[in-house]
Amino acid sequence: CFCSLKSCLMIERFSTYYCSRYRLQTNLVRNDIQILERTEEPCELDDYCVIPGTEFEHALVDQVRMMLGSMSDGEINVSAYDTAWVALVPSLDDSDSPQFPTTLRWILDNQLPDGSWGDAALFSAYDRVINTLACVVVPTKWSLGAHKCRRGLSFLEENMWRLAEEDLESMPIGFEIAFPSLMEVAKSLGIGFPYDHHALQRIYANREVKLKRIPMEMMHRIPTSILHSLEGMPGVDWQKILRLQSSDGSFLYSPSATACALMQTGDAKCFAYIDRIVKKFNGGVPNVYPVDLFERIWAVDRLERLGISRYFKQEIKQCLDYVHRHWTDEGIGWARNSTVIDVDDTSMAFRLLRLHGYDVSPSVFEKFEKDGEFFCFAGGNQRKQSLGCTT
Repeated sequence: CFCSLKSCLMIERFSTYYCSRYRLQTNLVRNDIQILERTEEPCELDDYCVIPGTEFEHALVDQVRMMLGSMSDGEINVSAYDTAWVALVPSLDDSDSPQFPTTLRWILDNQLPDGSWGDAALFSAYDRVINTLACVVVPTKWSLGAHKCRRGLSFLEENMWRLAEEDLESMPIGFEIAFPSLMEVAKSLGIGFPYDHHALQRIYANREVKLKRIPMEMMHRIPTSILHSLEGMPGVDWQKILRLQSSDGSFLYSPSATACALMQTGDAKCFAYIDRIVKKFNGGVPNVYPVDLFERIWAVDRLERLGISRYFKQEIKQCLDYVHRHWTDEGIGWARNSTVIDVDDTSMAFRLLRLHGYDVSPSVFEKFEKDGEFFCFAGGNQRKQSLGCTT
């Protein structure tokens, strides 16, 4: 999953409180058989009712309802890597300064205590290394934050070995394409980085294998998941690729890919997309936006799995009505009107829509199946092993 949704975090917070309030107590009965009883039974709620009890309960329910009712295009965590690519865009009027200076400020303000950039809550070598190198590249390009760059490089030198130890299954999609290209940018700026480190060898090898599998002519003709990682692709014909631009001006809703396209083409629609999300996220940008379908289906799934969905019936119906309006016979992606659909979002949406009585056909999965195996993207070759495909 590419993000941590605020609505899901609030849902979990409410569930934790709910479970502690209505905790199960154990009573010993005859024959040494233990039974579990609720200390208090929650009432059934209608659309306007709230859980009886403390003001804290009322506040949590209201807050979850407010978030479910105001999802709009979705809201996810900021990505240091994508923010760095946007920060590299030179001013359209003056190439010696950044076009989006607030992104540079975000990078300088969000270095972690160990000198790295990335997810502070969960350490992954892949995540920390690519984010840190990207955030070292940016201030180096604009001749700022020399001390922060040194700390970032020190982290990289001390942790590169972890790339060889970390499971390949945890490698983010597109890493083996994007990271070598990022290293080329770093090298062009004279950044002292261990480019020949032994931990990088399998990444270089995987990149060569993947590039050989990508037919360049098809990449410029048909929308594919490669659009999300254009900044890592060599040999892109940028004028041809503009024909595959999404309706909102992005390339498959990827800020990094769109920022790269903006640098190469100066396209006005690319600029409008980047400018809009930089302002929305106060200087940082996520790794994908919008995520309106993704956020709705996974939030509903979380509510149901946590056993608290009955308190949000009206909001769940609104979410699923929205998803159903954008459902197609081809499936869905993480955002409405996506030209590239994926099996995770399609299967989750299918399951939830069917459970709630919507008319959707299982024939949609024929496009993700070949020789008895399911694939992430229709017509793709990356085998899918997630639970989403068991639908």
